[in-house]
Amino acid sequence: RLCNRSGSVDHHFTHMPYPISGNLVRGVLNKGDVFESTGDIMADDCSGQLSFVRRAGDNFRWQNKNASCLELEELILKFRGVRCCAVYPVPHPVSLHRVGMAAVELLGDMIDTVTELWVNHLSLYLSHHTDTPPSFLRLIRSLPLLETGKPDKQTLRREGWEGVEGVYRLREREGGEEGWFYQLDSCEMSRENSAEQLR
Repeated sequence: RLCNRSGSVDHHFTHMPYPISGNLVRGVLNKGDVFESTGDIMADDCSGQLSFVRRAGDNFRWQNKNASCLELEELILKFRGVRCCAVYPVPHPVSLHRVGMAAVELLGDMIDTVTELWVNHLSLYLSHHTDTPPSFLRLIRSLPLLETGKPDKQTLRREGWEGVEGVYRLREREGGEEGWFYQLDSCEMSRENSAEQLR
């Protein structure tokens, strides 16, 4: 969403091919005008009402497709045992493209008893409901939260997947189809890091 300096909403864009200085965008509607990019993507209806869609940048790539973090979060939250979920982009260990990572907080003490079978059921559930799954899955005891109560995705992005416990990676089947998540161990992480350094 773009808000002018007085705070009123004039227009919203998902692509901004205009001169940008910090979060200020100039010359959008008329020469000399100045807007502030808040980072929110809004949609309007036929009556002119605006509604929030997602934050700009809350997407990732899966097999040359753009995927919405918000849509994937809503899907994972419907799976049994999930208390809270945050989906966010992280760099792929080799290609450095933005791929999806889902941090999942489970109900109660499930994280102490979660089995590979549960993770496989989640893999199967996602394969039947989306064609843009996350490349990484992280089971976390408690999601970091902002003061607003929303998951702190900036902290989760910084932590990434390297050297973090409870991280699973999606293994693709032949033909590019979705496969099962498998847990990354220290050896696997070392191989991924070596591949990234060679690149």
